[in-house]
Amino acid sequence: MIAHQLPQQVEPRDEEIAEEWIRNTDDEVRCVGAHRFRDGGDWPWRVVLEAAQLVREDPLERELRGAVRAALEAVKGVTRVEEEDREVWAIAGCPDGEALVRAAAAAVDGMEAQLRAYVERL
Repeated sequence: MIAHQLPQQVEPRDEEIAEEWIRNTDDEVRCVGAHRFRDGGDWPWRVVLEAAQLVREDPLERELRGAVRAALEAVKGVTRVEEEDREVWAIAGCPDGEALVRAAAAAVDGMEAQLRAYVERL
């Protein structure tokens, strides 16, 4: 990741959010964020990928979801990963927010050419 695209901690925009991290990019294909709820219970973290909202055809959708899940499950402190919505993954455990964004971003970056080609056809 180049310096301006490294994950950055930002001021949460919602009172329910205790911590928020983003990869600072204007590119919808590579946009990744994570936030931790103040009262998140067993699932305090959410990771959001814009690309996952856009991609709706297999095999690319299945490959993206598999790569993101594997990347998030490998983050230290993660105990479970579940898809909550098309573009949202719920994370159990006590991982580092920056590490979650880095992991998800690496999964997206590894598929960037395919994702970009798909989005350009929309």
